[in-house]
Amino acid sequence: MSAPSVIVPKVMEAIRWITEGKLPVEARELTGLSHAQWNKWTKIEPLATFLAEAMTDGRDHMAQMLVRMDKDPTMPVDPRWGKIISENIKWYLSKMDTRRYGDKVQIDHHISADKEILMALDRAKERSTAIEGEATRITAKALPHPTRGERLAEAHGEAITDIELDTGLTPDEQLALDMAELL
Repeated sequence: MSAPSVIVPKVMEAIRWITEGKLPVEARELTGLSHAQWNKWTKIEPLATFLAEAMTDGRDHMAQMLVRMDKDPTMPVDPRWGKIISENIKWYLSKMDTRRYGDKVQIDHHISADKEILMALDRAKERSTAIEGEATRITAKALPHPTRGERLAEAHGEAITDIELDTGLTPDEQLALDMAELL
């Protein structure tokens, strides 16, 4: 096993390469570090912190490379190759630092009611106002929810037991309706 006095300078050199935009694998290979040495020494503080900062700086360096790619003599002259390289760098940046370089997504929530739904709601509102005007007495038994019946009874100033429903049905029709509810 190598001594720390030999390994740490190599790790620091690799971190410097990463700061300049090299990928960690490339930096490791340039300095001659093995995969095991790299993994072991980059987990130890302060090298772990240095590496994290270098990765951020390296991504910034890559993003700046995209802007001046046409002036870089090491880049290919063929625009098709330039496009492939720039797309690869953009993809890498978007995956490695999504908060800064990832795709920005804006989600708009629009709730729209269909014309038929609006018309049905208007008709229901008209029916409810028409029923309120016609019905003079309400029975709590005919209402599905007793709390609502109590509120309506209080609005008319009557006790719940004194309220009857004016349904417009004949007594025989009302009796048939009540029998059907019992079954």
